[in-house]
Amino acid sequence: MATVNRIKAAAEALKANGDLSAFSLYELAFARGVVATENAATAHRAQIARQAEERAKPAQNPMREGLKRLAEHGRAAAELARLTPEQQAAVTKIAGGDPTRILSTVEAVKSTWATSSEPNPTEQK
Repeated sequence: MATVNRIKAAAEALKANGDLSAFSLYELAFARGVVATENAATAHRAQIARQAEERAKPAQNPMREGLKRLAEHGRAAAELARLTPEQQAAVTKIAGGDPTRILSTVEAVKSTWATSSEPNPTEQK
C-alpha cells in the first residue's frame, strides 16, 4: 500500500510539475503511465460527451424545422387571403404551392399592385 501511495504522490507531483527527485525511476515511470491513462480517460469522456451532444441535436432539428415550415405555410396562406382572386391566381401561377416562393412573389409584386389601384392619368380623359 505504501508503494501505491508513493506512486499517487509521484503522479500528483508530475501533474503539478513539482520536485520529482524523491521518487525512484520506477515510481516516476509508473506515475507517468497513471497520468497518461488519466489524460486519455478524460479525453475519452470529453469525446463521449461531444458525441452525445451531436446525437441530441438531430432529434431537435426536425421538430424545429417542421414548426418553421408550418409557420411559413400559415404566413403564405394569410398573404394569399389578403389578395384579390386575380392576384391569387397570378401568384399561384408564378410560385406554385411553395410557401417560400409565394411569400417572395407577393413581396416582389406588392408594390405594383398598390399603384395599380390608382387611376391612370392618361385613362381619366
